[in-house]
Amino acid sequence: MSIQLISLLVAVVANTTLGLIGVFRKPRALQTWLFLLLLLSINGWVGSTYFLLQFTDPHVVSVWMGLIFAFVTLQNMAYALFIYAQTGARFRVARLGVISYVLYSILLVGAALTGHVLSRTAAGDTPSFGMPFFLLHVLVSVITGMSRIVRSRNHATGYVRSQLDYLLLASIVLFTVVPLTNFVLPVAFHVSSLLSFSPFFSIIAAGLITYTMLRHHLFDIRSFIVRAITYVVLTGLMVIFYVVVVLNFGSQLLASAGWGNYTQLFYALFTILTAISYAPLERYFRHVTNKVFFQEVYETQDVLGRLNEQLVRQTEVGKLAHRSLELLSGALKPQYAGVMLNTSKDARWFTGLDRRYRAGLDELQAELVHSPQKLVVLDEVEDRTKHPITRLMDKVDTALLVRLETSNGLLGYMLFGFKVSGNVYTPQDVELASIAAGELAIAVQNALRFEEISHFNETLQGQVREATGELRESNKKLKSLDEAKDEFISMASHQLRTPLTSVKGYLSMVLEGDAGKLNPTQHQLLEQAFASAQRMVYLISDFLNVSRLQTGKFTIERTPVILSNVVQQEVKQLKTTAESRNLTLECNVPSNFPVLQLDESKLRQAIMNFIDNAIFYSRPGGVIKIDLIKTGTDLALTVQDSGIGVPMSERHHLFTKFYRATNARTARPDGTGIGLFMAKKVVVAHGGSIIFNSVEGKGSTFGFRLPLKQPAELPAEDHPKELKK
Repeated sequence: MSIQLISLLVAVVANTTLGLIGVFRKPRALQTWLFLLLLLSINGWVGSTYFLLQFTDPHVVSVWMGLIFAFVTLQNMAYALFIYAQTGARFRVARLGVISYVLYSILLVGAALTGHVLSRTAAGDTPSFGMPFFLLHVLVSVITGMSRIVRSRNHATGYVRSQLDYLLLASIVLFTVVPLTNFVLPVAFHVSSLLSFSPFFSIIAAGLITYTMLRHHLFDIRSFIVRAITYVVLTGLMVIFYVVVVLNFGSQLLASAGWGNYTQLFYALFTILTAISYAPLERYFRHVTNKVFFQEVYETQDVLGRLNEQLVRQTEVGKLAHRSLELLSGALKPQYAGVMLNTSKDARWFTGLDRRYRAGLDELQAELVHSPQKLVVLDEVEDRTKHPITRLMDKVDTALLVRLETSNGLLGYMLFGFKVSGNVYTPQDVELASIAAGELAIAVQNALRFEEISHFNETLQGQVREATGELRESNKKLKSLDEAKDEFISMASHQLRTPLTSVKGYLSMVLEGDAGKLNPTQHQLLEQAFASAQRMVYLISDFLNVSRLQTGKFTIERTPVILSNVVQQEVKQLKTTAESRNLTLECNVPSNFPVLQLDESKLRQAIMNFIDNAIFYSRPGGVIKIDLIKTGTDLALTVQDSGIGVPMSERHHLFTKFYRATNARTARPDGTGIGLFMAKKVVVAHGGSIIFNSVEGKGSTFGFRLPLKQPAELPAEDHPKELKK
């Protein structure tokens, strides 16, 4: 077998196989069918050239010459249309021109087959009237195809530019070397010795295109071939194993053992075992072929699993981005990868990025803010120059762009440059990037919220520390002021008590007649003065007791006391004041009352406060009832009036220091708010409890309940807080 024939067979088989695989992988793509037509036309041209050299009969040679020109015409047409489609041009835009070109090519094929392009006569090869039309077709096809390649190459980057470089080189071989050896030299100079090299030139041109396809995954041919080989080898090995081992050795073994009747059963069981073992063996072979032929192959679920581990561990946005990019870069193997968040221009993280692309990335990020596109694969865009985003992606060598988005809105984008290997991003790559972007977006959103909460917490802690420091300083000042106030109250009370005692003493002497007899008016006026002096003494005592409470010097000084006498004395002393306000005091006390160990002055002061409040907060014409009741174990004193009452919303504040109800402040602006406070302290210090009931606008009942058997000392838990100091 000659070298020319071997070259022809290799070229035909290779070209046909590549064309059919391309159609099989992408049957709906127009360029795959045009590519198949181009390869078949090259096969026809190479085959016709080979057979042309085998004959000398002018009529037979003329037929083969016509076939050569016909196949060359189809080749040129397929080439021009293939390049036109492959570089992203749209046939719809130039539909009329394309139809005219195809019809022109078909007519030219007919002219070539009928010998109207080049004919052979006794004088030799003679161009016919169709030769100018053929040359015009060649020029239009070659110029159109190569100019499209050059224009597209000037705007292309990454693997597309490399692909166009190889296509341009293949075009030069196909339309420079081949016409020179197959047309110019034989026709113009009658040199046909180089025609035998046509298969070699065909192999070179087809090899360049084939390399482009294999190198850059134009139709994903390598994957298909290796997978097919894997399954063929696996199936062949299992068939050989089944035939040789089972049918040969198995039957002999069973026959020698005397189990020949069980042969069919043995075959059936072994067939089932073979079917079950096929899937594990297929996985093993696929694993081996991946290591040998597909070092870039990865398992999507494995990558996503490792990505989830990183996303769960990290709470810092920067580390999240870096870990994710490193992991995805290991699977996709891009020239660079990056994450751009819309929070600010500084929220960017990249791996392997060339600094010259920084300005272009600014433009791209500004354009993406207004874009609704969720995913852009640059290889799938027909005309990149028509879209601002794809034009900018091309400018910064970004081949894949995925939106980082959650239900709350857009966070940013994830970018991937062209692959280091020059391959395109496969559907598996795009799916991985899309899923990873969704998970990363959620993780980034959570990390941003965590950072926001952390910053807010730090700010809040700082503000709390600052406010706490200010409060401590304020508290120190307030304590200092409170101590100064207590000292002032104590000093003022002591200073006021001495002259008031003298005033009371002189008024008492005058009332008793030591300074002479008084007329009724004088007596009444002096009694009122004495009562006011007495109230002043009680008020001063309240202030002193408050001061003692603050300093821990408040004590109960018990002496034998008949409480009924104390109550009657206080009622008698305040009777004049009550009559001046047109009020009636009704006092009901037992005739026989036991002697108790009480602090008379403090309890007298509490009783006076209850009655005095009833007088000042009752309406004229009312009756104030003072009842002292003794039971088997305790006694109860109540002072009931028909006055203004206490609002429901303010009752829980009533017995606190310096507090007065709103209606009380209106009725008696000169009150101090310490009478009820001290009364409760005194009652509780005696082991008793306060009696209180009120209806706003109808009156109130104040009083206390004391045990008849007074303890020698009040248990610690019953003392008010001020007594525990």
